[in-house]
Amino acid sequence: DWNGFGAMPEDEQRRLRQLIETAHAQGRQLRFWAHPDRSSVWGLLHDAGMDWINTDKIPELAEFLDLKEEE
Repeated sequence: DWNGFGAMPEDEQRRLRQLIETAHAQGRQLRFWAHPDRSSVWGLLHDAGMDWINTDKIPELAEFLDLKEEE
């Protein structure tokens, strides 16, 4: 239900982490389609361990990921 504005509710964060952990335990990678295409969502997915971040904003995502690597 989270739209990428404000903080993601803790129960949704927990579910996201569980989905990622389950996929990784099965030796699978995970990518979501149709999530809000903004840096707040990219950051949350990245920090949760998402394997692939889907976007139509490739240059912006590349810049975002470059900044994440510098952290």
